[in-house]
Amino acid sequence: TPVTQGQTLELRVITRAPVTLAASLNAAAFVINVDPNDPLTQIGLLGVYRLTDPNLYPFTLSITDSQGDVTTFTQALPVRAGRYVIDPPLTVDPTTVDPEFVRPEFERVRSIVTAPPTPERMWDGLFALPSVGVIRSVFGALRSYNGGPYDSFHGGVDFSGAEDRPITAPAPGIVVMAEPLTVRGNATIIDHGWGVYSGYWHQSSFTVAAGEHVETGQVIGFQGATGRVTGPHLHWEIFVAGVQVDPLEWTERVIP
Repeated sequence: TPVTQGQTLELRVITRAPVTLAASLNAAAFVINVDPNDPLTQIGLLGVYRLTDPNLYPFTLSITDSQGDVTTFTQALPVRAGRYVIDPPLTVDPTTVDPEFVRPEFERVRSIVTAPPTPERMWDGLFALPSVGVIRSVFGALRSYNGGPYDSFHGGVDFSGAEDRPITAPAPGIVVMAEPLTVRGNATIIDHGWGVYSGYWHQSSFTVAAGEHVETGQVIGFQGATGRVTGPHLHWEIFVAGVQVDPLEWTERVIP
């Protein structure tokens, strides 16, 4: 099945005996876990980077049996272009686009969403929307800041709303970060297990702290205008295997 930029790719492998799997698409590794309902079924998840050039890429699956013998399967897999828009140029606080601040913050977030995956899958079914606000900007739109080139993309979904509008967890998980950042403002990250994380940027305040377990619909904070913003809103992201993907896909189809 063709894979689309910015979407979540699911791999399901059923075997006759227990094996160890490793899989990748163009050297990007899937996060693979055993299906809790069937020990002979393993499920891999991978986020396909939004700016991946549409092309054929090698998909590789390695299977190691109980004797240590390895079987490798390789196939070309097409990645197709997504239907994404181009946002009007944005003017923001120059500090929030300064590499001196952007780079270490990016690495901080990346270190969290690429940590060894939690083996428990804490969600079941569709994700809920984290806000009742109107969606004002979607995932994947190309963006230019302060007159610069269109060399970045919108990594999530923006919901409008005043600073008193609550943000709710879209699925069960563990809070792994709730702290102020320069670009993302007051930011919360939830670990949902299996290498899936969700992020909530620009909050006015937090109602949870790192280490807390949250359930679907629980208030985790309030929308705000902290960080790189042009007004109060919630920016919502989902990471799969360390890659930003379209959050709305997770509200529209059950993964896995």
